[in-house]
Amino acid sequence: MPDSNSSHSFDQERLQHLVKVWHESILGRDIARLNEIWDDSYLSVSPDGSLITKEQELASVVDPNLQFYSLDPRDIHIRVLGETAVAMGVTHAQGDYEDTDISGQYRFTTVFKRFGNEWRAIVSHGTQVTSQ
Repeated sequence: MPDSNSSHSFDQERLQHLVKVWHESILGRDIARLNEIWDDSYLSVSPDGSLITKEQELASVVDPNLQFYSLDPRDIHIRVLGETAVAMGVTHAQGDYEDTDISGQYRFTTVFKRFGNEWRAIVSHGTQVTSQ
């Protein structure tokens, strides 16, 4: 059995990678990959405070009115707490929604849960950073 420190470090690396893949999947409109990352119970709180289900979030990714040109997650911090983990970071985004520029920095917090050997997102929250 691996020691808890190496297992913990491995989980942190997997989750760091998963956060990056998540952003790449949104940018590439990869619904199949996002469907794997987000648990069926997934809920998100958008920057405007709206509560969004997994189905609504998936629909927004392919919405032709939403166009991301870049999504760059940075300063990612992962805390693994047994079968649950929390990821926090800042996404530098460039994009438009209905011809309105939505570019900026967005701080995110995401809760992941381990299901067998896989981590899946169950809750996420994003807030636009208005000052540096």
